[in-house]
Amino acid sequence: MVELAALPTEVILYVAEQLQSQKAINWFSQTNRRFHCILDPYLYQFNAKHRRASALRWAARHSNIEVARKSLDGGANIHIRAKICPHLNVFQEAVCARNRIKKWLARPCHPNESRRQYSLRVHDMPCPKSDAMLLFLLERGAYIDSMFKSGETPLFAAVNQPDTQLVKLLIENGANVNFSNDVGNTILHEAVTGCNPWVVRFLLENGASVHSRNVFGCTPLHLASRGRLLVQLWANIERSNCLPGTSPRFCATQCRRKLLECDADAGAKDPYDSDVRCEVVQILIESGSDLEARTVDGVTPVLFGALYGAELKVLRVLVENGARTDIEKPDGTSLFSLAESRHELTEILVANSPQPAEHD
Repeated sequence: MVELAALPTEVILYVAEQLQSQKAINWFSQTNRRFHCILDPYLYQFNAKHRRASALRWAARHSNIEVARKSLDGGANIHIRAKICPHLNVFQEAVCARNRIKKWLARPCHPNESRRQYSLRVHDMPCPKSDAMLLFLLERGAYIDSMFKSGETPLFAAVNQPDTQLVKLLIENGANVNFSNDVGNTILHEAVTGCNPWVVRFLLENGASVHSRNVFGCTPLHLASRGRLLVQLWANIERSNCLPGTSPRFCATQCRRKLLECDADAGAKDPYDSDVRCEVVQILIESGSDLEARTVDGVTPVLFGALYGAELKVLRVLVENGARTDIEKPDGTSLFSLAESRHELTEILVANSPQPAEHD
């Protein structure tokens, strides 16, 4: 063993190069401390070349900066994707792992805590190790706006959760706040449906446009004005239950429409929805949102909200800020026609109808 430990470095590396597996090299490196010091860098080089940098991906998932640094120094490609999970690169794996770590740290759920409340508590928690891992990857060249298979960026995922700490980290490090997905929804479109006033305000302070439109002509104010979709109310809609070629979000939208057609209670209360959504709508209006912006179907935010189950409080905020109540779609749908089935809309229409002039 003494003679083996005294072998020249070149010979030790030559022997390692003859070994065909990472496991064999690892065993050889554990012969003694000197072997380990010599072969540890070579082991990471072998991993980067022959194992698709699995060490780097493991480090990203477990927030281990030391292993990540050794792997990158050994030639690992920071943009590589796993063979069995090709839709995620290293940075995206770190983002997804952050979400899992925070959920684990937040256990158990509090008594009588709704799923939404639990989610907000989880995502408001600091996660310094994950933050440090993300910053390290960005410093080493990771692309902050790399798209998931869904066509959305890490910032989309952050505002959807909503993870306030991650939103701040990504924006402060250059994430594109006006990125739009394949249907034209920007980060702000996504943020307003999550109903987190801080996230919405922070996006606006950092250059998000209130005038952006998706392919349907909807501005962020349109989406903020509607009732929340089933998928936002934690409906258990899994991709396996959707039709081929459709997404859970699309199915959630279609389900809501179908339920409303069957006289479902469009005014069912979401305990988190009304006051916070009113605040988000007010923030958008104060930031210059167009109250009379029309979709491709000619629908303004107040009519859009009435069509898609917005609570009366939300519609009242729009009207009190000057939204017209006499707008109608080309097919004749208006607040007046909707009031026949949603009688509470009459309150807004009466309150904002022209008052007869007083005569002496």
